[in-house]
Amino acid sequence: MFRRSQPGVETATATKTSVAQPLRVMNDLLRPADWDGLSDADRAQLTAQFPALGERAARGEELLRVAPPEPLQNWIAAVVGRYFQPQVAAAVRSWLDTAPETAHLFVGGSEVQGVPQLVVAAAREKVARWPAPSSYCYVPNPEAPDQAPLLLTLPLGKADAFGQALGEALNAVRQAWANPANRAPAVATNFDALISAAPPEGQAYLARLRAVLLQLAASGSDFPWDGRDNAPPVASVTPEPKDGAQVVDATGPEQDLNSALLRANGGVLVVSDSIDFKGLMRALFQRELSLQDGWPAVPLSVRVILLGDDDDYGNIPDAVFRYEAWAQDIVHWDRNAEATYAALSTGVAAYYALPAPSAGAVARLIQEGSRRADSINRTRLTTNLLLLHDLIVEAGKLTRMRNETAIAPETIDAVLEQRRALQRFNIDYVQEAIVTGENITPTSGTAVGQINGLAILAAHPWEAIFAIPCRISATVAPGEGEHVLDVEREAGQTDESHVRGLLAMEGYFIGQYGQDFSLSLAARIRFEQEQNSMGGDSASAAELFALLSALANLPMRRSIAVTGAVGQYGEIQPIGGVNFKIQGFWDLCRIRRQQGEQPEGGYGVIIPAANVRDLMLRPAVAASIANEGWFSVWPVSTVDEALPLLMGVPAATVHERAEQRLRHYAQLQAQSRRR
Repeated sequence: MFRRSQPGVETATATKTSVAQPLRVMNDLLRPADWDGLSDADRAQLTAQFPALGERAARGEELLRVAPPEPLQNWIAAVVGRYFQPQVAAAVRSWLDTAPETAHLFVGGSEVQGVPQLVVAAAREKVARWPAPSSYCYVPNPEAPDQAPLLLTLPLGKADAFGQALGEALNAVRQAWANPANRAPAVATNFDALISAAPPEGQAYLARLRAVLLQLAASGSDFPWDGRDNAPPVASVTPEPKDGAQVVDATGPEQDLNSALLRANGGVLVVSDSIDFKGLMRALFQRELSLQDGWPAVPLSVRVILLGDDDDYGNIPDAVFRYEAWAQDIVHWDRNAEATYAALSTGVAAYYALPAPSAGAVARLIQEGSRRADSINRTRLTTNLLLLHDLIVEAGKLTRMRNETAIAPETIDAVLEQRRALQRFNIDYVQEAIVTGENITPTSGTAVGQINGLAILAAHPWEAIFAIPCRISATVAPGEGEHVLDVEREAGQTDESHVRGLLAMEGYFIGQYGQDFSLSLAARIRFEQEQNSMGGDSASAAELFALLSALANLPMRRSIAVTGAVGQYGEIQPIGGVNFKIQGFWDLCRIRRQQGEQPEGGYGVIIPAANVRDLMLRPAVAASIANEGWFSVWPVSTVDEALPLLMGVPAATVHERAEQRLRHYAQLQAQSRRR
């Protein structure tokens, strides 16, 4: 008479429910890296794809700083471009090959992922084959000497010498102008030599200017630019591109926009949100750059790559940045990704003249990189170069202090433990509150309607993130209609995803028990002693178990914590932060065990079976679970798989008792309405 399913709908429960089995194999709790198990020849073959990096050129020179020299840019690009961010490099090349010149590129990414260096290097490969841009020089207007100058277009690298030579020629003519007999010869002498040495693009202008000066000399007119306040307006436009079209990296702080645009004219400009964005947009729309009021503007032919994040993307005009590419925070964990980690760590150590990492140390870095990935930890690695850079530098310095020749895996572990130890203040504070009873969170014995959920307390830096158990309690009483009520929601202390989890739990009750009679239930679910807002739906399974325990009047083991989202058909769905949650409960239970607590059946955590793909526990935690036997991790797929673990009776018994209580409530409500 219980666990009816709707016609045509497959439920996540079955008449005979399998009992969840704990994970006991070390590799199920902590995926090993392949790297230290490969042969030397295999590792050498994999890392041969990447260039080597020698020691730094100057003391104190940071490897991953903003706008590094070209050799460092190329090395970083080679490391990240092959497997970490290939789509970014491909997008830059494709954009430069095929996109209209007025359509610019937005790239979402940062220095953490090596994106600035990658896009600069990828663009440089293409720009190297582009034609040389022009250079520009402001020169006097022969027909209107008292008006604004003309802008003369010259071959690259010729403007500065041309302007200097023209200025010297005009000065020589001005000095000779005081003697009318010397005027014409001075013009001819200086300008004939100047014209013969000038590039073809300047010769026609010089001939015009020579003719005007000869006319003025013959007419006895004053020299057009006869003093300091009336000097000839000769000025080359600087800075200018050098040695052909350029890729200019202007991602650093306090970049001068005009200077960057002029250096990149005819090539590619890479900028970040630190640039004068309004000025950049004005220059791109006008396709010219005004350097002085009233003077001709310099023509601009520049392709722009803007680096930014989601916030920057929301503020850019679509009409200008019509192409986009996004760097990836994570990559697939395979041997090529492991080789990338090895190439980076070896290069960092060499650059700072530190001991090289052993294969085992690289393997530890790979495992840590998987922990920093955003879910699916057993198949993904983070692309955070700064994390790997800093860990290698810390481990290398510690290795050198110990007078050891290579970074050992234990040294990587020591660095990570030291980082966690320096961030333990909040962890210790909260754990002390639980252990001393200030925060009442039992982890032994049984109780009806009470269960330990798991909450993550996020902080900076990453090593400061931790999880704690949070007691969830439920009470039930007869109600009018189905009414599964969450006190936290009524208090306005939940987010939308938590509310969705609650609604899914209500749907489970309707589908499980409300098919042939009306539910008449008033329930109160509370996160005990939790003063902050509750986020996410990862506590919905624990809430459901607390409610079922209260309905069935069956006690649950408080030594087992639960995390997981529940679906309307009883499936236990994956959640985030599973490693933090397991480790947090293990940490607390270890303290309680050291104080003599020994709950029947030991401690443990119930997790969604789908989260097994994420298990990358700290080595000490994984080894304890695999070898010591006092703490277990049970993956479950359905509500019914977890019920026997928590309540010690078959799931069918729980459902039968819960349904009996609900039918009793329905009868009470029917009697009340008849009165």
